[in-house]
Amino acid sequence: MNDILVLFLVFVAGASLPVLAIGLSTILTRRVHKYRDLNPYECGILPEGDTRVRYSIRFYVIALLFLIFDVEVVFLYPYAVQVEDLGKAGFLEVWIFLGILILGFAYVWRKGGLNWDISFWIKPEDETKNLNEEK
Repeated sequence: MNDILVLFLVFVAGASLPVLAIGLSTILTRRVHKYRDLNPYECGILPEGDTRVRYSIRFYVIALLFLIFDVEVVFLYPYAVQVEDLGKAGFLEVWIFLGILILGFAYVWRKGGLNWDISFWIKPEDETKNLNEEK
C-alpha cells in the first residue's frame, strides 16, 4: 500500500509542476507587445521581406534521404560489435544488407534525388506555368 501512495505522489508532482510553471509564467509576465517583439529574431539584423519563405521540396527530399541512409548505417553497429561471433553467415548477411543499401543509393542517384540543379527538378513549361499562377 505504501508503494502505491509513493507512486501516486510522484505522478501528482510530475503532473502539477508543469501546470504550475506555465500558470506562474502566464501570471507574472508582462502583456505589452511591441512591434519589435513580434518580429522574428535574425541575429540583430532587421528582417527584409516576408519571413515565411516557401522552400523547395528538394531540401526535404535530401533530408529524408540522409535520415534513411544514416539510420541504415546505424544498423551496422551491432554487427561490428559481434563480428567475431557471427562467423561466415553473419558476414554474408551484412554483405547482402550493404548490397541492398548500395542498390538503393544507386537508384536515388540515378533518379536525380541528389541533384541540386533546379533545371532537373522543374521543366521549363512547368516553371512558366507556376510563375503565371502566382500572379
